[in-house]
Amino acid sequence: MKKKLLLFLLMAACTGRTIAQEKSRKFTAQLEIGPSIPLGGFADHTSSENDWDYGAGNALTGFAANILLKYSWSEHWGTSLLLGYSQNAWDEAHMEDAIRKQYGNLVDARVSADNWKIFKAMPGLYYSIPLSPRRKFVLQPMVSAGISKADMPGYRYVYRPKDGNNTLPNWEYPNPGGETDPVMGGGAVMVGEQKMPVTFCYQFSLALDYAISKRFVLVMDAGYFSAHPENQMADHPVSLSSMNVLVGAGYRF
Repeated sequence: MKKKLLLFLLMAACTGRTIAQEKSRKFTAQLEIGPSIPLGGFADHTSSENDWDYGAGNALTGFAANILLKYSWSEHWGTSLLLGYSQNAWDEAHMEDAIRKQYGNLVDARVSADNWKIFKAMPGLYYSIPLSPRRKFVLQPMVSAGISKADMPGYRYVYRPKDGNNTLPNWEYPNPGGETDPVMGGGAVMVGEQKMPVTFCYQFSLALDYAISKRFVLVMDAGYFSAHPENQMADHPVSLSSMNVLVGAGYRF
């Protein structure tokens, strides 16, 4: 009888310790990566090479990467800190086409541009919705808001007449900021990258967590991000909206 009682107490102690350990795992660190799809003005084009002056981002689908730190302070609610980076190429083919149209398709053009780069830091609030009895699957809507810093791409382009009568036979660039005869002999323009000011940003996201063990989780996360930094080349902000569809993994501790 005493042995059975001792065994029962030992099992109870072990079970209590295991439950306490599980409850103590309130922190989660996640790493996520995936495509960043520009939306709205960020993806828009115009018919002119001065796209930025009109607020068009001229951005193509790129990639995003996030480090997400989460703290669960109740069964359902928790707070988070998102540190993210995204990069989107600038549509060089569109600008080449715009330059050709500007000169009545009498010139050829070549464009080289940098990428959009966006850095963000956002605290947030999330709510956990278990989708299975043992919390194997958990749905987590999240709202985040903070600051972002963007680099607007610099670009360089050369154009020359199609008839071959030009001063840029090898598509070389002149000295920075230099131009040749703007029509008869071809021309070249160089505009440097612009460091945009720090601005407010926000994100709405929905994540699905799958627990592969007590400590490790796999994550699928879709988030709508938006920021509107001031454009120093125009009198209005630039829209930097995107949908980021990410996958990753997390560790609970």
